[in-house]
Amino acid sequence: MNLGNLLLGQGQAEEAVSPLDKSVALAPDHASCRLKLSMAYLRIGQLPAARRELEKATQPEPDNAATHYQLGRLYSEIHAPDLAKAEFARTAELQSEAAKAKSVPRR
Repeated sequence: MNLGNLLLGQGQAEEAVSPLDKSVALAPDHASCRLKLSMAYLRIGQLPAARRELEKATQPEPDNAATHYQLGRLYSEIHAPDLAKAEFARTAELQSEAAKAKSVPRR
């Protein structure tokens, strides 16, 4: 995933797809790999592939707010407002839960 991240960070999304796709093949339940791959697909305009990866990324880590946020952005871009609204609501819910968890004093 490191090469794919590096290429993605350098604005080389098309070149990042292959190494990120290999990372997903090696670790299909790793949501971060799928999230990065979806970002590469988004940047090169392959929205169906980006959607597929984002939807799959929510399965192993359903409480990953970043994935739900990106999925909401994608749904907005493909003019699916009801789906986008649901994902943004889920993002807000997860962020609220995380904030509450951080405010609980540890013993």
